[in-house]
Amino acid sequence: METEMATATKKKLIAKRPNGRPLMYPDKTIVRMPKGFLDRVNKALKIGEYQGDFMRVAVERELRARRK
Repeated sequence: METEMATATKKKLIAKRPNGRPLMYPDKTIVRMPKGFLDRVNKALKIGEYQGDFMRVAVERELRARRK
């Protein structure tokens, strides 16, 4: 059986929105980029693609490459 403290701790680990739904991307960060970087990213985006999606895919690809 889990203690009340363990249950409360687990509940805190799952970030939720005010309406109770879990966040899709709970980890957040601020990244400093050189001048003109976002302009280059925006020009490379496909129709309907967002900056965040582009950056998540790029970082994930780099992490997989470095894991090898």
